[in-house]
Amino acid sequence: MTDEEIKFTNNLISFSRQPELRRLVERIREPSCRVTLICGAGVTADAGLPTWHSLIRNLAELIRLNESEGIRAAILADEASLTRKADLILALLPNYHSSDDAIADALYSSREKNDYFGGQLATSIAMLSKALGSRCRIITTNYDDQIEESLREIGETRTIMVKGLPQELTGIDPNGNKIADRREVQRQTAAWLENNSTTWLDSLFSVSENTVLHLHGYISHKQERSAPGPSRIGPILLRESDYLEYGQQVQVLIEQAISTDNSITVFIGTSMTDPSIVGPLASTADNRRGRDIFCLLPSDGTESPEYDQGIPGQTAFSYRQGQKTYLDEQLGVSAILLKSYAQVSQVVMELCAAIDDSAAYLADDPESSIRYGFRFRRILESVHSIVGTRLGSIAPSDADSRALSDALDETLCATDGPLKYVGSIVKGYTATELGTYNLDPERMKQERFGLFLWLRQFIPDVGSTAEFTIFLVGSSAYAHRDGANLSGRVGWVLPKSIFSAARSVFLGQTVFDYLDFEQHDDARRPWRTFIAVPLECSESDLDIGGKSAYRVLVGSAVLHSTLRVVDRDALRRGAEETFDPREISQLSLLKRSQRIRLAQLTAAAGINAIQILQSRTGR
Repeated sequence: MTDEEIKFTNNLISFSRQPELRRLVERIREPSCRVTLICGAGVTADAGLPTWHSLIRNLAELIRLNESEGIRAAILADEASLTRKADLILALLPNYHSSDDAIADALYSSREKNDYFGGQLATSIAMLSKALGSRCRIITTNYDDQIEESLREIGETRTIMVKGLPQELTGIDPNGNKIADRREVQRQTAAWLENNSTTWLDSLFSVSENTVLHLHGYISHKQERSAPGPSRIGPILLRESDYLEYGQQVQVLIEQAISTDNSITVFIGTSMTDPSIVGPLASTADNRRGRDIFCLLPSDGTESPEYDQGIPGQTAFSYRQGQKTYLDEQLGVSAILLKSYAQVSQVVMELCAAIDDSAAYLADDPESSIRYGFRFRRILESVHSIVGTRLGSIAPSDADSRALSDALDETLCATDGPLKYVGSIVKGYTATELGTYNLDPERMKQERFGLFLWLRQFIPDVGSTAEFTIFLVGSSAYAHRDGANLSGRVGWVLPKSIFSAARSVFLGQTVFDYLDFEQHDDARRPWRTFIAVPLECSESDLDIGGKSAYRVLVGSAVLHSTLRVVDRDALRRGAEETFDPREISQLSLLKRSQRIRLAQLTAAAGINAIQILQSRTGR
């Protein structure tokens, strides 16, 4: 695929544009082919947890010493490697019982913040693992329990197990006790890797158990340690000293895992420049008979050529194309190039669809095939027809716009809609309890909400080459009922877009945003808070085409509020904060699980509004 093709197409999930994708689908559907999923920090980041860089920064924030601010700044400014910084930081945390406790606090602190809504990638991986059954094993370099949590949420029937490096490689027993010195471990390691490692890795392919192997150690979330299995498995590889002691063992296990006969390996969310990944790939590059290795390679975020902010889109994709060529020619890895993080999760779900009905997926009939490109076109074309957009990129006419506004308002306020759900939670608080959160009950009654619908651009006959943008289609708010008020609100699908809706489509996850009170007054900017949720739709939702239940990302549903959402802990601190409690939204009361549920209901309201219009217009 040329640079120009990359620049002008928004559909890279294509057999014709990327033959590697067809090869992946054909291999994964083979009943005898075993599949190794190697998951990296991208899965953690998608779930709202810190990347390695962010984890080090969070650890530095835990330092509590005199002049600690200066110490933290000095550590973060140090040009030493992240592993060396981890050594320094953990040495300055004497108040913690163990380094693992500090890492756990730094790892999971973001989960309880109000801007955390969870991601989709771990769920997609869990669904693929369940679909593959005993043919699949999951290996991860992450410390967190996001994949295990997702396996439980989707109803995995096999026993969910967690493993770390075997004690023969570490000298650490299941209780965390050191049972052998380094010299003894070195002797055991050589013998075990030669005689036992292949059998041990093969045992991860199991009919009765779905095991997640954590190569760098495992730390479960504090509030979820009642779940079956161990809460921590060491060693935790974070410091330079940890990698010096155990890094070679990790690389050997990866090398042996990707060398399994009659198998494929798929790297998801991993850095393909990490030496611990590149080393094993280079070692096996010349001996790959019967084994295929793939990686999903998303853009790190490009900017619109129109605005020329940062790296232009075509330049960034030229770099990715060069990286793809390098991986293929030097490491024997078939990279599947993608335009956004959301497309990583989409490809994983496409593999589920191909396993579920391979004949329908591989079919070439554009009207019945459930392959992504055909399915995406049918769904998006139908949605645009239903809401009345012209040429797929111009807001509906006034009559259609008002009909859509009514439908959005109806679903927003429905008995099973977002507002009733929030109201039921607020009713559970007494006036005294609201007082502890410094909330003004009377002001909360004046809070107003709106539901806004954004859709991916679609142009008839050239749907696959439409620009990678979304535009505002409709709103439940009275001021935006007419199509003329909606025109011109178009956003490139970028990670740093000014539109939260565009960011949610790029990331494939809920985006929380709010306007700075000091920069925008009520008269000009009534909306303060924006919760943008990716909008996924299937053919079964619309009763069209092949009626497949597999969804595609068509846009974003955005819940607006006239008040500001702040962190629950900040509400309790009250006087220490600078915000005015009269300006605080009732959404601030929501706990983590409730925030996730609100996002689900917001997306459902967007789809329900489209279905209501479909039933009323017959389109």
